[in-house]
Amino acid sequence: MQNKNILFITRAPNKINDVKELISSVKQDELKPINEEYFCALRDFEYSDVQLKALVVHSTQSQNRAHKAIDAKVAKENEKIDGQIKQLSRKTFSCEPDALSAANELIKKFHYFTANEPQIISEPVYGRGKRAANAQPKSYKYRIELTVKQNLEVIDLEKNESSKFVIVTNDTDSEWTEEHLLKSYKEQQRVERGFRFLKDPKFFTDSIFLRKCERIESLLMIMVTSLFIYSATEFLLRKKLKAQNKTLPNQLNKEISNPTLRWVFSNFRNVGKFVKTGSDDSFVSLTDFQIRTLRILSDEWESMYQKFLE
Repeated sequence: MQNKNILFITRAPNKINDVKELISSVKQDELKPINEEYFCALRDFEYSDVQLKALVVHSTQSQNRAHKAIDAKVAKENEKIDGQIKQLSRKTFSCEPDALSAANELIKKFHYFTANEPQIISEPVYGRGKRAANAQPKSYKYRIELTVKQNLEVIDLEKNESSKFVIVTNDTDSEWTEEHLLKSYKEQQRVERGFRFLKDPKFFTDSIFLRKCERIESLLMIMVTSLFIYSATEFLLRKKLKAQNKTLPNQLNKEISNPTLRWVFSNFRNVGKFVKTGSDDSFVSLTDFQIRTLRILSDEWESMYQKFLE
């Protein structure tokens, strides 16, 4: 992309070591509040010899989700470790090195926990039969007692990394601000959501197989045009709902001002359905939801449907 002068804004994966280091280098008091949800810090960033602008973003929603997810992982690992320690404590070993080796092998598997110094318990082994008071043990067997504690450094680091993400752009010539870069990135999601709609099974795209490039291009043109009409109609409906201070019921019958057009379309499936009842054949009349939707859009929309159903 860099060689072809293609500009991009994208989210950098947190798994990349350079991104992890960038997140760790930004202190909490260096983050600039954008709104109640986002706190950001703009940095120069270089990755694979490419100069970038990077925006480290702290999200309060991501923080809450991250804390809950990591706390659940810690609890799950704690439960697993308890069982492993109990199982290890029941084992006996013929020498101390074997006991320590088994303990260290288990400790290596810990992620959110760290072990205290393993305690080796020696138990004498006597021969069979009645034992004299001054009898010496034939040998010794060894057991391990292991206690653990949370590795707070690892837990806090993961919570910090999980509550932040990094947005990068190779457009280093623009005069970016934290607000502008964040807004530009979030606006891309509208396009991404639109193409997610096109990939939905209900759009039946996966059922069409084309071999010729011309036909693939034609199908793509139809899909993009459909997406344009879909997005424009959804925008118009939401705009009129806001302007008229009105709402429509969603799938849970809750009144909202930002319904998806997919949900609205699903409620218009019966339009044009013809019912044969002998001498009195007719079209199915409009439902309350349909009438409310058409009146919000305009009187012309409602009259057009009513004429169609006459």
